[in-house]
Amino acid sequence: MTEPFDLVAIGGGSGGLAVAQRAAEYGARVALVEQARLGGTCVNVGCVLLAAGSGRRFGGNKLLHEVDGVPMIEHALSLFGGQPFCTRVCVTKAEAGEFHARAEAHGFTPVVNPDAERGMGTSAAIGTAAAERLCPNLDGILFAVCDQPYLTGQSVERMLKAFIRLPNDILALSFCGMRGKMVQASFCEFGLSHGADTPT
Repeated sequence: MTEPFDLVAIGGGSGGLAVAQRAAEYGARVALVEQARLGGTCVNVGCVLLAAGSGRRFGGNKLLHEVDGVPMIEHALSLFGGQPFCTRVCVTKAEAGEFHARAEAHGFTPVVNPDAERGMGTSAAIGTAAAERLCPNLDGILFAVCDQPYLTGQSVERMLKAFIRLPNDILALSFCGMRGKMVQASFCEFGLSHGADTPT
């Protein structure tokens, strides 16, 4: 190493990954040293943020609609960017380039869905393939939408803890008995094997 770093994280477990990603979000030059697999021996969970919807029922692009003075996309990126995922992917529409810089600033890799009109399933498939390329040892993926500005970090943490206890189940939050939109699932639930690009 001839170039200086602001931070060197020793160990690519969930803690090392979280520290390195957060420091990089703040502009630090970061090196991460890991001799084995990223994510360590902990459960490796990726996050796929689905941001390619057209917002037809809303009457336009709802992701830029402000809630408490902040665009909904920023609420989602901040919330999920602050969690210890081994990788983060934000799936957008081809014409949603303005979201890419926002996503990258929060540690997300932006990915374009050229067929977003075909529905959320195409975004989920594209996001899954991208997440697995970025973190080949994924155990599961948390899929989330961007139009839940009042979702809390505590709820996301509960989902992650539940997945550790129930790694072969599909999990979803609920409120007053109604299932929410955020879903987390293991690869076996999707019929995916490591290295697969699409659900079988």
